[in-house]
Amino acid sequence: MHVPALAFLEMSRPLNRVAAQALYFFQPVASLALTGDDYNRFARFLEKSGSIDYLCRRIEDLAADAPASPATANEQSAVEPDAAAVSRE
Repeated sequence: MHVPALAFLEMSRPLNRVAAQALYFFQPVASLALTGDDYNRFARFLEKSGSIDYLCRRIEDLAADAPASPATANEQSAVEPDAAAVSRE
């Protein structure tokens, strides 16, 4: 799932400051559902020029550190035949 997230971030890179301004615009509505200063901190974070680069690097680091998911293991076993099955043939 990290590949679609990285693709989305790369596509939205030119709009990160616009997104920050949109967050400020919708803050009164969002404050009804969200509490705390995290919303404002995220908007300030998006205003910075290296924010998208940081998010991309962080996602790549987390994806590299994550163990292989069971779905990936099942896909690999379906691609690679079992050694016992090959020796029987």
